[in-house]
Amino acid sequence: MKNKFLHITLSAAFLGIAFAAFSQGGPPPPPPPPPPPGSGVPIDGGIFMLLAAGLVYGAKKLYRSE
Repeated sequence: MKNKFLHITLSAAFLGIAFAAFSQGGPPPPPPPPPPPGSGVPIDGGIFMLLAAGLVYGAKKLYRSE
């Protein structure tokens, strides 16, 4: 009887340890590298279209005010 109790106890302990070992996650991934210097937001054609629209609007206002 004592041998059977020891066998069940040790089996349960090994199973518990095995489940606990599998439940451990790996280390977190490393952080992403920093962006290279000078890599801000690019100024593309949108800013020039905005400037052109402003010039047209200003010219229209100036033309109509006279």
